[in-house]
This record gives sequence, structure tokens and C-alpha cells, in this order.
Amino acid sequence: MQQLTFNHYLFQFLFIFLLGISIFLGLALTLMTEPSIYLIQMIAHKQYHTTLDWQTISSITKQSYALAVNNTYTFESTLLTSAEVSHLNDVFIVITKAKLAFLVALSLTICLFLSGKRYFSRTVFTWLLFLLYSFFICLVSLGMQFSHSFIVFHQLLFPKGNWSFPENSALIQTFPPPFWFLLFSTYVSLLFFSITGLLVLKSKLQKCKSSRVSI
Repeated sequence: MQQLTFNHYLFQFLFIFLLGISIFLGLALTLMTEPSIYLIQMIAHKQYHTTLDWQTISSITKQSYALAVNNTYTFESTLLTSAEVSHLNDVFIVITKAKLAFLVALSLTICLFLSGKRYFSRTVFTWLLFLLYSFFICLVSLGMQFSHSFIVFHQLLFPKGNWSFPENSALIQTFPPPFWFLLFSTYVSLLFFSITGLLVLKSKLQKCKSSRVSI
């Protein structure tokens, strides 16, 4: 009986943790699609005076995205310096690790769900919401000191220190500070709507169970 209780909590903990990681990374990777980047960029550049025209910005964005997300780059122009290309190579490594972590977490989540249904209880939904809400609160707190959080984030992910560029560099002019704050705000908003959706789903499931019991 004691072993069953241990398995019960172990499965629930692993399932909630892995599902939470899958949701966190899934939302982040959703924002890394090219249409999302372009849309956020268009909005951000309305708040930022850049020295580049939109055609140049689009070209740099296309090259940056190809290198950072797909690890492909053609040196048809000299819009990006070697230092900027080096940084985007590091970004590709980070994104690749995020994709791998997402696939592993999602696969393990599905395996746990299929193999350990008997260990799950009604509290799983509640604890998942608690985890997501806690992460949401942490992100909001970080967003209140976004500039500092942005620097610390880069120092952790890019310890080589090759992520800092002059304000007039092509990469900064293409992806200015408002772009990153808007990208961050969009991610927080997506997380908020995900939590809201789960709360609505939980409420409907509870109503369905109540109606079945009353019948």
C-alpha cells in the first residue's frame, strides 16, 4: 500500500512537471516562427527610430532567422558582421536544445499518461494550474525589471559574452529593445490565456461530472 502511494505521487509529480515544461517550451517555440517574428517586429519598429529602411530590416531578419533557427546562411550580402553571425550561431544552439527538450518532455508526458492513468487523481489539474500560475507570476516579476532580466538571461545562455553589440549595429537596429520586450510580453500573454483556457476546461469538466452525479 505504501509503495502504491509513493508511485501515485511520483507519477503525478513527473506528469505535472513534464507537462508544464512542454507547455512553457511549446509557447516559446510558437513565437519563434517566422510570421510571429515579422508581426512583432512591425509593431516594435513603430516605437523605435531605426536608421535602416524596412527592406533592409526584412532582409536582415530573413538572414538572422535562417541562421538562428535553421542554421543556414548565404553570404550574399554583408549586412551582418562576423560577430553577429557568431552570436546567431549560438542562438541556433540554444533553440535546438529547446526543441529537443520540448520533444523529450512531450514524449515522456504522453508515455506517463498512457502507462500511469491509475495513479492520477483530480488534483493533477489543480497542481498543473498552480505550476503555470507560479511561472506566470515569476515572469511578470521579471518583466517589471526587464532590462536587468534581459542582461542576466543573456549572460546565462551566452557565457562567451558575444551577445552585446553597439546600438548602431545591424542586429540591434533590426531587433531593437522594444522588439524583445514585446516578444516577452506576448509570451506572458500566451501563458495567461493558456491558464485561462485550462481554468475554463476544468470548470466545464466539473460541471459535467456534477450533472452526471445528479442524474
